[in-house]
Amino acid sequence: MGKCIETKDLVFLYDERVILDDINLKITKGSIITMIGPNGSGKSTLLKNLASTLMPKGGTVLLDNRELKSYPLKELAREIAVVPQNTNIEYDFTVHEIVLMGRNPYVGRFQQETFKDIAIVKEAMERTNTWHLRDRSINQLSGGESQRVVIARALAQEPQILLLDEPTAALDMHHQIEILDLLKVLNEEKGVTIIMALHDINLAARYSKQILLLHKGTKIIMGSPDQVITKENLQKAYSIDMIVDKNEYTNSLQVIPLSTLRF
Repeated sequence: MGKCIETKDLVFLYDERVILDDINLKITKGSIITMIGPNGSGKSTLLKNLASTLMPKGGTVLLDNRELKSYPLKELAREIAVVPQNTNIEYDFTVHEIVLMGRNPYVGRFQQETFKDIAIVKEAMERTNTWHLRDRSINQLSGGESQRVVIARALAQEPQILLLDEPTAALDMHHQIEILDLLKVLNEEKGVTIIMALHDINLAARYSKQILLLHKGTKIIMGSPDQVITKENLQKAYSIDMIVDKNEYTNSLQVIPLSTLRF
């Protein structure tokens, strides 16, 4: 399980504005890598390039040494699943129907889902604590519940790589830890490569094997949490004074930002 994904000299522009500039990454199979950086640093855009929902203006993205753009959509959907930042669903499907859509890459035209597909969907919903919501309309759920349903749909794809854009943004404290613990288990037990963007540096430090720090579309540093989460590195990106120390309970680094006010 798990696939290697890499970018070579990746450049992306919106109109004439450079959003990503010369990004070179190699993410090995079985990684948990978190992108951090201030708003506008390019995290979401980079994820979309890795998902092939945006195409680079220069450079390339490779999945196991094969160009991402060469994959047919259905084949790519068996390799990569995406949990976007905006999980709003306009149509009035039930939760079970939404998660069942995750099996579409495995179901032929004019075919129906098998008992195996149904079992995989149930497992994904139980893992995300959404099985009890299965008969509810997706439009009747809270933001946090909808987020977990979309994650369940991604898990039902049985991907080699899971891309998540701010997966904890709409969740309360309990469900944030629940989802990140789940991602850790998927990584350890099934070898799924996890690539996510988070604003919470403390959660990134706690759950990541590697961290990528971005600023204005460029890579400041990529490495272990100890290598990346330093006062010097973070001040380059966030322009704020802070304290970086070790959390005695989680044994992971923690960041305490100080006030931007000057008295």
